[in-house]
Amino acid sequence: MEIARTAEERRRGLMGVELPDHRGLLIVFPVVTEACIHNEGVPFALTALYLRGETEPRVIAREDFAAGEEGARCHAEVRAVLEVTQATGAGVQVGDRVVLPPT
Repeated sequence: MEIARTAEERRRGLMGVELPDHRGLLIVFPVVTEACIHNEGVPFALTALYLRGETEPRVIAREDFAAGEEGARCHAEVRAVLEVTQATGAGVQVGDRVVLPPT
């Protein structure tokens, strides 16, 4: 799993990147914030899992994007977003606990 910690890494996201199934990009924000995700410039369908919680992060929202889809979708009070292919994100539901690597 790749981890985006800096503002530039968060802004770039998965634009221009090939992402195999069972891999992802974890976008970590320095504080709980509103997080807006888009799929513009990304050549594959994406699932964005919006997470809240420090010690036991849980999915508070999920959004599925078509390849290259424009327009951002935002959610409030987010600590991190996990971007994965739709195949990898299939079956993940709001309320699920997510085990993450140390950031």
